[in-house]
Amino acid sequence: MISKRLFIALAAVLLLAGCVGSPSQPTRFYMLSAGGAEQDGPPLSAGKAVLLGPVTLPGYLDRPQLVTHTSDNKLALSELDQWAEPLHDNLKRVLIDNLSAALETEQVYAYPASLRPGPDVIQITLDIAEVRFSPTGDVSLKARWSLFNSLDGKPRLRDGKIYQSQNGGGHEDNAAALSNLVLELAGDLATAARTVALASS
Repeated sequence: MISKRLFIALAAVLLLAGCVGSPSQPTRFYMLSAGGAEQDGPPLSAGKAVLLGPVTLPGYLDRPQLVTHTSDNKLALSELDQWAEPLHDNLKRVLIDNLSAALETEQVYAYPASLRPGPDVIQITLDIAEVRFSPTGDVSLKARWSLFNSLDGKPRLRDGKIYQSQNGGGHEDNAAALSNLVLELAGDLATAARTVALASS
């Protein structure tokens, strides 16, 4: 009986030592990055300003873990692969940087901002309906937007688009691919802002 107890005790100690001694994998953190947006049109009209927001994202993205769509009805969360900050905040800031570069102006602000409503303030509301990472490396972003004159709140332009990329890589490649899709989105928003600015001049 004593030898059996001793064996069990030794086994428990060895098991505990193995658990304590095994190194845990570090968490990897990712961010979106702004790109060098090309000016596909003229700068924003002098005296005009852009107010970006509200910007909305699906609830399933309101978490630190990167989310992969393993099927149309199933999501997988990666505990070891996380966003360095809330995706909403990161995406919004990158969009503002890209918009400023595309429109060649610093007059791009995040909603809410202390801008006095007026005919020279173009507000862009943006609904990110879906961000999808697939196990095969496909990345897509589905967005809808509306542009308003902030003085009267009447919509001047509405549009939407699905942006797609294929990288075949891992989470870091997915973050880079999504950054490129956000850059494409910023280019389309810049074109829309120019259209509304010219119409209200």
